[in-house]
Amino acid sequence: MEIKLLYKDGPGREDTWSAEVSDILYNPLDDSIILFRGDGHFGHGVYSLDRGGKTVMRLSSIPVLRGTFFLDHLIAGIFCPQALQFPPPHSSYSI
Repeated sequence: MEIKLLYKDGPGREDTWSAEVSDILYNPLDDSIILFRGDGHFGHGVYSLDRGGKTVMRLSSIPVLRGTFFLDHLIAGIFCPQALQFPPPHSSYSI
C-alpha cells in the first residue's frame, strides 16, 4: 500500500495553525473526497479534493466539523461556538 501527502498548508508559525481536517467523506457522484475543516486560525470550510490530489475546490468558507450525505445532498453541521451559552439566556439557573 502506498501512502502519499496530497497537500499541505500552514503559516510556518508556532502560534498559528491552519484548520485541521475533522471529517472526510467519499463522494461517489464525482469520485472525490470531501474534507471538513472547523478548528484553527485559517482555512476553515468544506473542500472537495479529487482522488488524484491535483484539484482542490473550496465549497464553503464556514467552519464545519462534520458532514454526511443524505439523498445525494451534502449535509454539514456548522461550527458556531458563540451560539453555545451556559446557562441558556432564558433559564433561571444560577451558578
